[in-house]
Amino acid sequence: DNGPDAMLDPQQALAIEHGLAALDRQDPGLAQTLSWRVFAGLSTQTIAELRGSNERAVQRELVVARNYLRLALAGAA
Repeated sequence: DNGPDAMLDPQQALAIEHGLAALDRQDPGLAQTLSWRVFAGLSTQTIAELRGSNERAVQRELVVARNYLRLALAGAA
């Protein structure tokens, strides 16, 4: 099951944590945007309001942040 209730194994969780930490070192704003979306469940509209941006800019940031994390996880595998 790959739904939202699926549990990550400890190695996957650690790899995600390391990937987010690396993203935070490179671009703290992107890391914050991704964290707000994934862990806090905020909408792109709400994130845009918090960041003083627009929703489309937040959507672009999320694409970049997810791709960064994906590459970081692929490199850790």
